[in-house]
Amino acid sequence: MLRSFLVLSLFALVTACAQTPKTEAPPPLMDTTWRLVRLDGREIPAEARAEPEPAHLRLAQEGRVTGSNGCNRFFGQYRQTGDRIEFAALASTRRACLPGRETVEGAFMKALGDTRGWKQQGRFLRFYGTAERPLMEMEAK
Repeated sequence: MLRSFLVLSLFALVTACAQTPKTEAPPPLMDTTWRLVRLDGREIPAEARAEPEPAHLRLAQEGRVTGSNGCNRFFGQYRQTGDRIEFAALASTRRACLPGRETVEGAFMKALGDTRGWKQQGRFLRFYGTAERPLMEMEAK
């Protein structure tokens, strides 16, 4: 009787463990490529996110930021303490943009300049200005 109970208990434990979904650890803030998915409350169209160089950024450990604003490459510095983050000394290349891209390019760079805070939820990273509404939302690539 005790043996049957132990076998059934072990079977139940193994079955429960096998059915428990594994949760993926969120990617780190730094050294992850974050691709722009929403800007100023508007979703970036899937075709724009699938282009060879969609708008994205990458934060390096030493306080450097690099990426693309969807048209031109950019680089600069950032300072992050707790949930506060600010970007500074941002510069970019000056290639001609395809029609429609210059709108995203300008809004993306303005949002970076206005950023004062961040929050990460799983694979998503949101940058905030002084208001509670996110300036932009990014997804780990």
